[in-house]
Amino acid sequence: MKIWHFNERVYRRWVVLIEGSSEDFAKFLTDSGYKHTDELEPIVANGMCIQLTPENTDSSYDCFVVWLREWNLPTLVHEITHLVIAAMEQVNTPIHEATTEQVAYYTEYWFTEFQRVRRKCKNGRTVGEAKRC
Repeated sequence: MKIWHFNERVYRRWVVLIEGSSEDFAKFLTDSGYKHTDELEPIVANGMCIQLTPENTDSSYDCFVVWLREWNLPTLVHEITHLVIAAMEQVNTPIHEATTEQVAYYTEYWFTEFQRVRRKCKNGRTVGEAKRC
């Protein structure tokens, strides 16, 4: 399993990208204190986007986790769409005609950033590395 951390500065969101098996992803969620892992089993999807919060974990996490079973662009775009919608919803920015450009730029940002960092840090990126760049 590979894990990349991202410190996004526009909406001040922490995002974790995980590439690995569904078992590794389930273990990551369990280790993070996620309270609803039983609802995910068995994980048959190829990707998922989950928000970890103090309400659904046993910790003070407040981040989005994007999981991909394997690096696959259609799945990546699908999960980024979930990420963008959830992140904008969290900052009370409704998605409608007046915000479509904002949605498009934020989607492009995550698509480019995930690919850039994955290319640069092939084996993952730590929290400390994400805070520095």
